[in-house]
Amino acid sequence: MSCPYCRSESITKRLRRTSLGYRNYFCNSCRHQFNDPQFPTDTVLSTVPLRLGYKLSFRDVGKLLWQMIVSGHATRSCGILY
Repeated sequence: MSCPYCRSESITKRLRRTSLGYRNYFCNSCRHQFNDPQFPTDTVLSTVPLRLGYKLSFRDVGKLLWQMIVSGHATRSCGILY
């Protein structure tokens, strides 16, 4: 994992978590704090048009996001690239 601000690899995992339970990290180079990303950026960005274009609820978008992550993991582990 690298710092999202300066791309440095010198980060420290903090013991404290956020109120939602996300892991907190500290960059030793630029001294920024940031949270552990939960979903890959490309997956999140691909769900935004679904929310806006099809007027889906946040719960439906969450289900689609989870299905995309699980199917993406399954296809990568089997060696299927699309």
